[in-house]
Amino acid sequence: MKQSVAILTEEKELVIKRATTSGQITLLTRIFSRATDFICYDKTVEENGGTNVIQTFLSEEFSEEIQIKGRTARLGDYGSYSMVLLDSDLEKFLIQREDIEDVKKGTRMLDGRASVPNSTKNYNTVYELLHDKRNALFITQYENNTTFVQQAKDSHETTQEFLKRFNTANVNYVKEFLVKKNKEANIVSSQSRTICLMDATVSMTHLLHNYKNTVGTMFERTT
Repeated sequence: MKQSVAILTEEKELVIKRATTSGQITLLTRIFSRATDFICYDKTVEENGGTNVIQTFLSEEFSEEIQIKGRTARLGDYGSYSMVLLDSDLEKFLIQREDIEDVKKGTRMLDGRASVPNSTKNYNTVYELLHDKRNALFITQYENNTTFVQQAKDSHETTQEFLKRFNTANVNYVKEFLVKKNKEANIVSSQSRTICLMDATVSMTHLLHNYKNTVGTMFERTT
């Protein structure tokens, strides 16, 4: 095991060293964006502007993007950074190709702030749009996660109370609890079927918590 780890470490160091030499194009995953020093010792690379880092995805967290940028221009060296993004990958941030074209045209756009409905904004650069939408997604995810955590906390406290009453042989409470938890929806038909379909591919995964919270609330209102 130790030997395997040593070999992997040596291979990683070799990849990092080669990445900053002339004539090299190195494809790396986001794991290399932290705690990895791509120091350039190649004079040819330095004379031509240093190591160039190209990020091919929009980070959900701005801090990750900062880390990726920091992989070049280390210790006073020259370097450059840019983004090359696939428009379909931006769907999770609710960004369409038309939005990018509108920015280029200087068209005012909805900035997506929930606190200010229908608020519009002029974006000077496409990056401003990307950054705003990223922040909006982060806020939405944070709010959904907060709701999910609160629901989990409430459920935990309810379960703890049930176990307490159960252990003290509080039969009436236990009966009421079980009846409430197993109560069917008050509907006219004797049968009911609810089917929820959702695209759970990469671009839609951020909606899963929101989906679960909404469906949970819907069923609570029917009881």
